[in-house]
Amino acid sequence: MAVQLRTLSKDDRLVEERRKTIMEAAIRVFAEKNYAEATVQEIAEVAGMTVGNVYRYIGSKQDILHLICQDSRRA
Repeated sequence: MAVQLRTLSKDDRLVEERRKTIMEAAIRVFAEKNYAEATVQEIAEVAGMTVGNVYRYIGSKQDILHLICQDSRRA
């Protein structure tokens, strides 16, 4: 069952696209550092976004991890 995560955008296509970008950046940052030491600021920089923009599409760093795990189950 997919959990509905908070977003401030009403455009579902854009939310999906931005979340994919954020997840890909987070995977890189988590692999380089680890989850506990990674920051949303670092994820935003790798994604080419501002921290505010990341939070527009995802509520927290924990939500990013949840999306990555959810996406890996689909593969």
